[in-house]
Amino acid sequence: MFIINKYLDYNSMKINTKMRFKNKINNSISLCIFLILFITFELHSQNFQLSKFEHIFNGDFSFGNTGFFTDYEYSPSDMTYDGQYIVTSNPSYIYPDLASCFDHTPGPDSLMLVINGASDRIRTWICWEDSIYNILPNTDYLFSFWGQSSAVRTPANIEIRINGLSLPQMLNLSSVLCRWDNFQYVWNSGSNSSVVITILDTNTEASGNDFDIDDISLRAICNVQADAGQDEVICEGQTIQIGGSTKKGFPPYQYLWEPAAGLNNPNIANPTVNINTSSTFNLTVTESLGCVSYDTVEVTVIPFPQNKLTTDKPTTICPCDSVRLIAPLGDSYLWSTGETTQSISVRQSGTYSVRVNNQNLCYLDLDTVVAVVNNQTTVQLDTVYGEVGDYIVIPFHIVSPVDALCALGQFDAEIRFNKSILVPTGSTPFGIVNGDEEIINISDTASGKFLQNLEFIATLGNTECTDIKLSVFRWSCNLIQVDSIYGRFCLKNLCREPIVRLFDDNGTLFLKQVRPNPASDKFKIDFGTIEDGVTTIEIYNFFGEKVTELFSKSLMHGQYTYEFDISYIEPGAYIMKMQTPNNLLYRNITIIR
Repeated sequence: MFIINKYLDYNSMKINTKMRFKNKINNSISLCIFLILFITFELHSQNFQLSKFEHIFNGDFSFGNTGFFTDYEYSPSDMTYDGQYIVTSNPSYIYPDLASCFDHTPGPDSLMLVINGASDRIRTWICWEDSIYNILPNTDYLFSFWGQSSAVRTPANIEIRINGLSLPQMLNLSSVLCRWDNFQYVWNSGSNSSVVITILDTNTEASGNDFDIDDISLRAICNVQADAGQDEVICEGQTIQIGGSTKKGFPPYQYLWEPAAGLNNPNIANPTVNINTSSTFNLTVTESLGCVSYDTVEVTVIPFPQNKLTTDKPTTICPCDSVRLIAPLGDSYLWSTGETTQSISVRQSGTYSVRVNNQNLCYLDLDTVVAVVNNQTTVQLDTVYGEVGDYIVIPFHIVSPVDALCALGQFDAEIRFNKSILVPTGSTPFGIVNGDEEIINISDTASGKFLQNLEFIATLGNTECTDIKLSVFRWSCNLIQVDSIYGRFCLKNLCREPIVRLFDDNGTLFLKQVRPNPASDKFKIDFGTIEDGVTTIEIYNFFGEKVTELFSKSLMHGQYTYEFDISYIEPGAYIMKMQTPNNLLYRNITIIR
């Protein structure tokens, strides 16, 4: 061990207080051999972390009158005369003229050094002195003691000498009685391995000059610096060595890492860490002086990304469709497409890969295959039968998609039929009339296999049946091929004697049923005239009262289609009358809101 334990048998080292002999160290030799560095501190000016080893034996005088040298005379029963001293728990117990002061650190062994200041003007008497032999070179020590006045008059002026050299500051005690004042000095041992510390009273006044000293201490100032090393970041499953190099202090060092879990040895300077979750390790270093230093290091464990690439749908997709490839959560991403987002959308067949990186340290490479299917869809309009005046629904649906998913989506259709026997109603829009054909256009979104129900009113026309042709059908994705099956509508229960009863409005006076019927805000009407002149269209209620005149205009004979605004007419059942110069026709109409 570098540390030398202090001798406990101070009677063999110290000179009895009755003796007037002291082992002096020549000041001139001290100046040549020893380097003394010191810093003076005011009361409570600095707190230090100090070694647990105390170099002053009996500095609190708990062992009584032993372990130190003094020029004063020991007087255990009387403190009347100058130059006397006693070790006691209260000065007034020995000399009633002194203040009743108590020990600085009260306790069962509470004793202090009480001094009646000497009045010798020729030489300064030593109040207390100690020689310490187990000093470490090049080490800072804190010398400290407490002093108080036990008489009001002429407080003591205390001088401190280290190896015979006086400190530059006089420590003047307060005239306030029984107030303990603390004095501290930092001393660097330089090349010294021993030191003599002397406390003197330079006040030679005979009146007063009574004071107490207690808790004299010389302890090394701790300067050991624990080093737990730099904070570390590792991938899950990796190991790493932590800890740096302890600085200053005096080896050998003792190491204690906490928590010990995950360390191969918690009592060495550089243990190996093997942990699954981030942890903070606390290092305690104790050096040979008993000084302790602390440091911490944080080991952050970065988990690898989850080993799974997910998608928002199956990776076999329809033409024009896309699938979203979603990488597991990470800090950065790099796809084979060059994209750097967590997820990407792809439309083409191929193998797609991504590197998922956590904190640019822990990464995984993942990939998946995307396939685009060839798709062909068959759509169909059904064949329906109905009587004149029936509400007709013709289903429009998907018959045989290769993949039901691929048949879904936006579509546009163009449908043609004979206008004379089918009048659009409900959600079926009116179309463009081209001769006997009416052409309607539908845009909608498929829902499962259902596309739309076409709604009509069956009327007596110029044919018994009409094809419902799907002249155009296309999905929003033009890569999906489409086959179509036409629908058909036929009137049933027609009068067939002597021939099939039909109605040809070409060159005929007629007034067709309004469309839609029932109507809400607007409706269209087809009519034909066989004479030139004024044609009037009016609406009556069932009481025969005229409600409004929709149309009155001089026309040439022919066929006409007009749209009328009926939003101002109250809901109800009405009769529509068409009047030409020599003819009159009626139709029923229902208005709803």
